[in-house]
Amino acid sequence: MSWIPSILKFPPVKNEIEVSLSRQELTAFEGGSIVMQTKISSGLLTPEMATPAGDFHIQSKYASKHMGDGILHPISMPMN
Repeated sequence: MSWIPSILKFPPVKNEIEVSLSRQELTAFEGGSIVMQTKISSGLLTPEMATPAGDFHIQSKYASKHMGDGILHPISMPMN
């Protein structure tokens, strides 16, 4: 039996993340259905600090992990 990567065994599900800068809101979709909505805080409205608009593709991701209080938290981002 030949080896077949598991990604070829299952049809892909279209996942999307939509960020509305005007509403300051993130909406996550799985297969066209909303699975999460939350408020965000994007960059300032100055040219140096503005959040760029456009269509972007996720290249990689990190798994969420527990931070000790039993609540699932996203891995924190560095604040530069």
